[in-house]
Amino acid sequence: MVACSSIGPKQDEAPLNMKVFDQRAPASMSPPLQADSALIDNVSLRSKADYHFTMGEAHSLNGKVNEAIEEFRLVLVYDPESPQVRYRLASEYLKKGFVSEAIEQAELAIQYQPQLTEAHILLGGLYSSLRMFDRAEEEYQKVLAYEINNEEAALYVGAIYVEQGENSKAIRHFKHIASRKGSEVGHLAYYYIGRIHLDDKKVSSAKKAFEKSLEIKPSFVDSITALGKIYDRQGETEKAISLYQSFQDRFGADEKVAEVLGRIFMEQERYDEALRQFQILERASADSIGVKVKIALLLIEQKKFREASVKLQEVLREVPESDKIRFYLAAVYEEMKDYNNAIHQFKQIPAASGFYVEAVVHGVYLYKVQGKYTEAVSWLEASLKIREDVAQFYTLYVSLLDDKRQWKKALAVLEKAAPRFPENPQIHFFLGSLHDKTGNKEKTIVSMQKVLKIDSEHVQALNYLAYTFAEMNENLEKALELAERARDIRPDDAYIADTLGWVLYKKGRYGDAVKQLEHAHSLKPEEAIIAEHLGDAYLRNQLQTKAMWMYQKAMELTANDQEKRKIGEKILNLEKATMEAQAITEPQPQRSVSSEK
Repeated sequence: MVACSSIGPKQDEAPLNMKVFDQRAPASMSPPLQADSALIDNVSLRSKADYHFTMGEAHSLNGKVNEAIEEFRLVLVYDPESPQVRYRLASEYLKKGFVSEAIEQAELAIQYQPQLTEAHILLGGLYSSLRMFDRAEEEYQKVLAYEINNEEAALYVGAIYVEQGENSKAIRHFKHIASRKGSEVGHLAYYYIGRIHLDDKKVSSAKKAFEKSLEIKPSFVDSITALGKIYDRQGETEKAISLYQSFQDRFGADEKVAEVLGRIFMEQERYDEALRQFQILERASADSIGVKVKIALLLIEQKKFREASVKLQEVLREVPESDKIRFYLAAVYEEMKDYNNAIHQFKQIPAASGFYVEAVVHGVYLYKVQGKYTEAVSWLEASLKIREDVAQFYTLYVSLLDDKRQWKKALAVLEKAAPRFPENPQIHFFLGSLHDKTGNKEKTIVSMQKVLKIDSEHVQALNYLAYTFAEMNENLEKALELAERARDIRPDDAYIADTLGWVLYKKGRYGDAVKQLEHAHSLKPEEAIIAEHLGDAYLRNQLQTKAMWMYQKAMELTANDQEKRKIGEKILNLEKATMEAQAITEPQPQRSVSSEK
């Protein structure tokens, strides 16, 4: 049934066109009372009509609209004047969105049976959908002319008034319906009055109307949720919760109430209570898959990953083609540190999926965590053949090669990738860092400058270029500017603080260098290079004891043999200098007079 947009059809029943009709042929198809020879052919025809009508009903119930239309049209071959068949055909056309055809068949149904109520109601809804309100009201009034107590048609008349902006008239009309003795739709009438008041921003009047609706029918859930939403919007959320919970206590679990209550509990981070509401939804909702996903996401929010994985597996069994659910499941396995199952799920996500790139990135990372570099590299190489347009695949591939110190191979990969991604800062940043590791400082500088041209706030490039200048002892003013810009972006980054301290050291500002390097060391006391730099700064400030202590700490922290040798030399030189200084400052023994004699 096509309903008016602001107020729908009678809500305690399915709309007319969605009702399940009796599985029988229209009256005109009833078998003849006599079976004389003159009527044998007619009986045969009616049997065929009856068969096709039954098939049409079956297809309609199974959602096979095209097949239902075909069967009902076949019935018309045998009985073209059947009003019921015309009405059923109109209903099926409406499901397809063929409004003109639906109107034509509904009008024919009424032509053959002027008091066919469901056809008038359907036709009124069709006219209303086309905003032909006068004609829509005319159809409903026709019904009321011969069925004065038809409350469904009366409600639709009120809806027409609302559609035309005649709210006061509509309210009077709905109150009249509710006041009728023996009315079965008084609760609906006041619900619609409440809706009208809400549209007019008359919240207090709306509350009264919804309360009146509930006085008439306390179990009417639409008025409960409408009233609860008013409380919620007015900041009386606990009052709304109490209303909903009271309804559940009195009338049992309800899908609409559970959905609203679950949302409120989620917003309040009352996850256990939200979960109970979603479980009600899961049992009651036709869309059980959607509810299961909500439950899974809620369990993830609570870090109940094992329970979430079970729920997602249930969903995946129902919709195995869902890449989204598979990705969620893989991510949950990753959180559970069940890396093999996570990788298995990530690998099943096809290249055409919007989740493919993230699946590869996560899966390769998990291989890396397990030290399975061969598998990680193999997967990335295969992925690059499929998706050469993904810059992240190149940077991830290069990071794996970097871990294995395969710098020349990594450099070759990026030199091919850079022209493909001229505006990708990470590609050029990795390229610059690889030039540095292969000893080409000039190309390192060019690459880092390229990164900053693309993104002037790229903090890694700012820091890297500043440190490179400091190490080369060149462009120290520029290095200081770059390091300070990086520091302003990330004031608590240990490596940036180290770079700034090292630049100050190179500029001869040893006191300032100590301050920055002590800050860097406090942020990352386990980093050997920072400890070494701080030792150098202490030494320049004549703080030999502190310098020695930092050098010894740096020696303990580094695992690199070359670095150990370098720091070891500094320790030896400091010990030697200390011994020499002590020798100079210690007093020389005095010769006695007697000994000279």
